Amino acid sequence: MVISRFFLLIVAVFLFLSCSKDDDGGNKQLELNYNNLFGTWYPYSVVKANDEVQLYITNCSTKKDSLYFRSGENRFWVSMNCSFKVEKGSGLFQLSTQNRRFEQAGEYMTGDVVNFTENELTINLDEVSDNSFNGGTHSIDGIKSITFKR
Repeated sequence: MVISRFFLLIVAVFLFLSCSKDDDGGNKQLELNYNNLFGTWYPYSVVKANDEVQLYITNCSTKKDSLYFRSGENRFWVSMNCSFKVEKGSGLFQLSTQNRRFEQAGEYMTGDVVNFTENELTINLDEVSDNSFNGGTHSIDGIKSITFKR
């Protein structure tokens, strides 16, 4: 009897210690830097000026509107209209790692990065933006926040 209680105590301690506070289901906030931003990001949802959340719906069957960031660079490429090739152009941006800011040079997508995980990027825009991703498969007016997913 004493051995079985001791065994149960050892198992309970092992299970307790094996659970880590670092287990966050992929929601760990990443350091905002050019290398972590590397890859293709797809518009997922927006928050409009009236606080309505709207999914970014594409008319594409396989190819999606996207932003592509090259590793270690401050340039991104925009692919729209259901194409993998760059049809909208490219843009320069700066990251402020201490302030968690994304600043697009002379364009609409500048603001605070409020969520940056392995698979999700959310930017609260400094100003409400009309026609974000204009020229893509559709446009949404009055955006104050935009979320991208990989």
